[in-house]
Amino acid sequence: PPLELGGKFNPRGAATRLSLAALATLGPRHLETGALLSPAEAIGESLSQLPVLPEGRAGALAARLLHPGEGDRVGALEGWLRAADVDVMRSHGFSDTAIARARGGRWKAASEERDVDLQRLLPQIVQARSRWDEEDGPSVDFIVGDAP
Repeated sequence: PPLELGGKFNPRGAATRLSLAALATLGPRHLETGALLSPAEAIGESLSQLPVLPEGRAGALAARLLHPGEGDRVGALEGWLRAADVDVMRSHGFSDTAIARARGGRWKAASEERDVDLQRLLPQIVQARSRWDEEDGPSVDFIVGDAP
């Protein structure tokens, strides 16, 4: 079966890591300051420490943000999400609908909408960057000596 991006959050799984790499290409910005985050800043010490949206399921990728965790400051995260500039929210893969739901305090609905958006967006990002049709070096036959 094809690799399913988005969906379940498993810090050790290839789908989660590929999904997070795709999210990083959106250029996530700090929710409070708007500063561009490097992947190392956003991930911090551990993928399992990525912050979870208020009322979000920790096991769902759409409930996680590629953003410094700032410890367990859920209140700060909630305030930042409500006040963040629309472009900052989009840099985390939020659609206009998901942004409106988050701003209205409908966190579960925002997370569900973001999940739908990410299920559509992440494969597009991976496809655009993967260059499946390009050759990537000598063939296996050449390497093992079976080529003419």
